[in-house]
Amino acid sequence: MALEPPVRTLVLVAAAAALATGCGGGHRSAKPATPPVKTLSSVAELRTLFNAQPDVPKLIVLVSPT
Repeated sequence: MALEPPVRTLVLVAAAAALATGCGGGHRSAKPATPPVKTLSSVAELRTLFNAQPDVPKLIVLVSPT
């Protein structure tokens, strides 16, 4: 069963996008060491750690079970 031209074009574009994003890359780079997770005991500790390096981007994730 042959694909219709619009479907064929879509499949080709999806395949090209997958290849362009690096699927099937041959080389692997060394995995950077990740710092351990730190449990904070107060907001003051969070503020101190947050302000310690002002030029470094930060991500704070708050998780609530509800």
